[in-house]
Amino acid sequence: MRTAIKAVVLCASLAFTAAVSAIDLVSTKGQVARLGPVLASTNWTLVMLWAHDCVPCERQKPMIEKFHTDTFKRGVKVVGVSTDATALRDKAEKIYRATRTSFDTYYFEGTNFKTDFLAFTGQDFLGTPTYMVFDPDGILKVMHTGSVTRGMLDELFKPMLKERVFTPSVDILQ
Repeated sequence: MRTAIKAVVLCASLAFTAAVSAIDLVSTKGQVARLGPVLASTNWTLVMLWAHDCVPCERQKPMIEKFHTDTFKRGVKVVGVSTDATALRDKAEKIYRATRTSFDTYYFEGTNFKTDFLAFTGQDFLGTPTYMVFDPDGILKVMHTGSVTRGMLDELFKPMLKERVFTPSVDILQ
């Protein structure tokens, strides 16, 4: 019985990974990408799904930026993904240029994000902001729709963070 359960979980994981890889993106620098390889990392990844007309997303970006700079060297990276369809790319690019972040940001390269989201999560897309946490193997572990606080992120990622290494020449300058 346990072997059958493990096989079902493994098949589900493989199907999920294939579906994630199939999500087409384009970077803010114009490079074509797929979500799967973007998630491939030795780090845990927080994905922030945002849209050009999402006011809460814009309010969250400075805090998410700070979270990224505080945790990147400790094993957590942040990736932004605009859920806007290709037809709305100009609006998404305008918002990105106005609120540039240091974490990697991508635009959805398609016409219906809700359909692709359902395909790779098995859940309906409820709106932005949506946050997704992927382990270093690219497996979705946590998903949250709506605003988050820094305290929520710190608590969630506390077990995953590597010890901070103090580098005097760098840390004193910051």
